[in-house]
Amino acid sequence: MKWCCDYRHRYAILVDNIFDQYVKKGSAQENIDKLTFYAMSYPQKLDRIASRLYDHFNKYYQNRKNEMILLAFDVTNQLLSTSGSSFTNLIMVDYLRMVLELISNDCVEFQIQSAKSFR
Repeated sequence: MKWCCDYRHRYAILVDNIFDQYVKKGSAQENIDKLTFYAMSYPQKLDRIASRLYDHFNKYYQNRKNEMILLAFDVTNQLLSTSGSSFTNLIMVDYLRMVLELISNDCVEFQIQSAKSFR
């Protein structure tokens, strides 16, 4: 017997909505704010959120969708800046993987964005 709906965790829905909203309307700031609020309310979920963001980043990186790559990286930067110092390590692994891929890319825009994130 099939279930009537697809079950996803709240953090997965919030992350996916950022990219869906951006494709449809061109701006996803409202959904980014919702994700940031959720991450601040449940900081123990930051590792799962970062992993989901990295999955999107990797998918768009392989498909060479530059706008979406930068969106995933910017959202990760925002989460990193708003997370408390005790929870920063939860997001750091996926963040550094993104930075490494952006720096090793030939695109100058990616290299600049990744370098700016260390300010």
